[in-house]
Amino acid sequence: TAFAQAVREVVSTSPAMGAPGYMLDLYRVTIPKGTTLPLHYHPGTQVSQVQRGDLTYTVQRGVAYLTIPRRGADPRRIPIRAGQTRVVRAGQGLIEPAGMRHFASTPRNTVVVVLSILRPKNAPGTINVAP
Repeated sequence: TAFAQAVREVVSTSPAMGAPGYMLDLYRVTIPKGTTLPLHYHPGTQVSQVQRGDLTYTVQRGVAYLTIPRRGADPRRIPIRAGQTRVVRAGQGLIEPAGMRHFASTPRNTVVVVLSILRPKNAPGTINVAP
């Protein structure tokens, strides 16, 4: 199933205060059951949280970080290195440094809320590497 079937809703966007030339975006992505997002990267750092369902997440190049909330403490941060796959569950998050390549799939309906993405002003939020 193609990325075109995922629905991205822009919640808010603004120039990033204190970071001239960058934008800060907030959006919600709803990914239908059985969808595979293509290999892609973000030109800026992206921080996201899975709100509902599970996301099977694979890093092709670079390192991402699975974040697991802990009551009264900073989230646990687990590296996901090139060639590794993790299941990101509802309530957990991801930190995706700029340029790292990854793809994901959903075994059932998933809502991923991209809490913020810092991107260069004239760059898109996502750049697909493969169809």
